[in-house]
Amino acid sequence: MRKLLAPAVSGTARRSRKPALNSDNKPDGEIKVEKRTNGRWAFVLSYRGVTYPAEGQFSTQLLAQSAAYVAMKLLRNTR
Repeated sequence: MRKLLAPAVSGTARRSRKPALNSDNKPDGEIKVEKRTNGRWAFVLSYRGVTYPAEGQFSTQLLAQSAAYVAMKLLRNTR
């Protein structure tokens, strides 16, 4: 029986980025993904003490997570 080998990873190594922290060594933002009562997914975003209400009517949890990640990146870039 043949063993399947994992494909070799090529390309450059990724640089590890440190998360954005404030002076108290706490993250500057937090994302919570939650399921609504209608079965759809939404995200709640807290950034620098401001909580943005639940956003979105996503069909899967992964879609809600990716949209929340993009929203967090946009907030961090607008400083």
